[in-house]
Amino acid sequence: MKYKSNFAKLLLLLVSFSQYNTVVLPLYFLTISGATVSQIGIYVSIGFLVEALFQIPSGFLSDKFGHKRFLILSKVFNILATLSFMFATSLNMYILGSVLFALSVVCALGTFAAFLQETYESSNCKQSISQISSKISSRALFISSILFLLASYTSKIHLLIPFMIKLIIDIIGLVSAFLLKEPTKHLEADKHVTLKKLYQGFKDKKFFTIATFSVLPEAFRLAQASFIYAFLLANGVSLFILGMIPSFTRLSASFVSHSLAKYNKDINMNRIGLFDIALSAVVAIIIVSQVSNILSVVALVLFSAYFKGRDSFLTSYLVDKVIQDKSIKATLLSSQTMIAVGLTTVMSFFIKDIMESSFQQGFLILGLVQFVMMTGLYIFARKQHYTT
Repeated sequence: MKYKSNFAKLLLLLVSFSQYNTVVLPLYFLTISGATVSQIGIYVSIGFLVEALFQIPSGFLSDKFGHKRFLILSKVFNILATLSFMFATSLNMYILGSVLFALSVVCALGTFAAFLQETYESSNCKQSISQISSKISSRALFISSILFLLASYTSKIHLLIPFMIKLIIDIIGLVSAFLLKEPTKHLEADKHVTLKKLYQGFKDKKFFTIATFSVLPEAFRLAQASFIYAFLLANGVSLFILGMIPSFTRLSASFVSHSLAKYNKDINMNRIGLFDIALSAVVAIIIVSQVSNILSVVALVLFSAYFKGRDSFLTSYLVDKVIQDKSIKATLLSSQTMIAVGLTTVMSFFIKDIMESSFQQGFLILGLVQFVMMTGLYIFARKQHYTT
């Protein structure tokens, strides 16, 4: 019973992971003397490269030395990253901030899900891990939507205020991480994490097929994220409306996550796969065609909301039904994220020059590549019976 208090602390920790300065981050960068749109791709791609390189080592070390320690370390890096962005006067400071933020991400992703799983196993809950995970995600997304709205409103006063909001939330997250109670389940598993086990885990084709498919939309969303706000701003969308996009995204994602928790028994990978492909294609067409700014904003919100909402469900699905050896779950989940950031790094770097000359052409290329990759993986998964 004593471990159930971790759920509330993990909720606060999850709220603190959101980037409340995400909209103003590239816009604040462009206020620096000599900054260009293509340089956004430089600091973004370097950050994702660091994230890709450290995903596996961080997951292994987290499994080996303690998930709580790495959640604390994640928040320390996050605070340093926020400070670096706040006081940036050059591209190099933004690169430093991106590197620190990347280290924060690799210490948390995979580790958070693993710690949640261990808390669940130690607390004898009646609900399934998918239901608990989705509920925590739903509540975190709802709270985040309010904070994003606050950041959006205050950005009209000064672009630095969203950074200050982020810093305060980061400190709350750090305190929550310190107060977590380490479940006994992980302490029992620490001794058994070996390189041989990792090798056996990496040979699981089912895991890597489902893991890759599940992170593809997020990878492409991140590749375009730093450009989409500049694109919409150039097309007449106000800064306040742009700031509301993350807020409405998380509010909608909260509903998606809650629905998945409620109807999880009726949902399978086959249905999710088909819906993912269809939604990605429709949203890409709307944004590229530029039918209207409002429609583009709505499409972006719905796209991001759905994939954020279903992330916790699929992560719990991987941990509960796909990963066979639970002692290396954080490492395998980190490898899932490594696939995403590796792809994001490549796309961000090669698309930056195209975005400099034509946002529309850049988004078209990203949309086509995403559709081809998701369709190919889905067909392969169906043939191998991975979706049943």
